[in-house]
Amino acid sequence: MVSLFPARIVEFYSPIVNATIRTVPCRMLMDTGGQVSVLPLSLCQKLKPSVNLPVPTREVATYGSNTVLFHGPVPLHVQLCGLTILHPVYIVDDSKAGLSPAIGGYDLMKSGRMVLDIDNQLLWSRLTH
Repeated sequence: MVSLFPARIVEFYSPIVNATIRTVPCRMLMDTGGQVSVLPLSLCQKLKPSVNLPVPTREVATYGSNTVLFHGPVPLHVQLCGLTILHPVYIVDDSKAGLSPAIGGYDLMKSGRMVLDIDNQLLWSRLTH
């Protein structure tokens, strides 16, 4: 069964959708090339109750010669396509990484059985409700 509540892609050139992390609305880039889902620290600081920043667990190379530290993963409730999924996300200090918006990686798309409908600018979930 396909979700009755698709998420509309809100950017013309990128698959960015409106999402909610806990109760905080945000924009999320659906990145089929990203292995994990990543949230900027500035977004995590808005979450209630607050998220304790775990010790860095991964050092990841960015484009060029820079690296950033991923903290986590932290299980957080992500709302997309009318679904709420408890999903592990990594946190990165966006003042150092330049990350904006949040990134919904292939891991999130797989757990939510999500499909990008490029022609209609929609993100669907194939999970049953």
